Amino acid sequence: MKTRTIAIVAVALWGLTALFLGWFMGRDWTRPMTDQRREIPLSPKERDQVLGEMRTVLGSVNGVLDGLSNHDTKKVEQAARAAGMTMAVDESAGLIAKLPFEFKEMGLGLHRGFDSLADAAKTGENPDELLRRITELTSRCNACHDHYRLGGTSPEAAAFLGPTGVPRTPDQRTLALIVMGAK
Repeated sequence: MKTRTIAIVAVALWGLTALFLGWFMGRDWTRPMTDQRREIPLSPKERDQVLGEMRTVLGSVNGVLDGLSNHDTKKVEQAARAAGMTMAVDESAGLIAKLPFEFKEMGLGLHRGFDSLADAAKTGENPDELLRRITELTSRCNACHDHYRLGGTSPEAAAFLGPTGVPRTPDQRTLALIVMGAK
């Protein structure tokens, strides 16, 4: 084969791969639920990971409020920093691909907000202003919980698992079932 032909085939394959990844990551994998929220289909392990992160955020909120009630800005800073952007680094690419764009946007905004709160506490911002900031952050939590719920036992979530429970890329049949909403 000529070098030019090989280059054209390589670019075409790269383009198809990029197109598929864009479709896979940009597609809304959620499904409507009876309570007007959208369920995000996740494997049980992924669901546990996201819920663990949420518990860490809740612990940070508690730490911030405890620090504020005791006039301890150092504790406010430490608690807020624990839920900052460094917490978001541990996410797996497969999990990130399954999360809707708005969910990711809310989550990253929340982590940035905690970093901003930590910075404000470190610079000695007024406690009333720090309290206003944590109120805004918990409003984000409520908005997300009002809009989404995490799946983990639905057939759609299980479709992403192989027979041994190991996450796998869905095959065409599985994708068709998910797209068509079949059970």
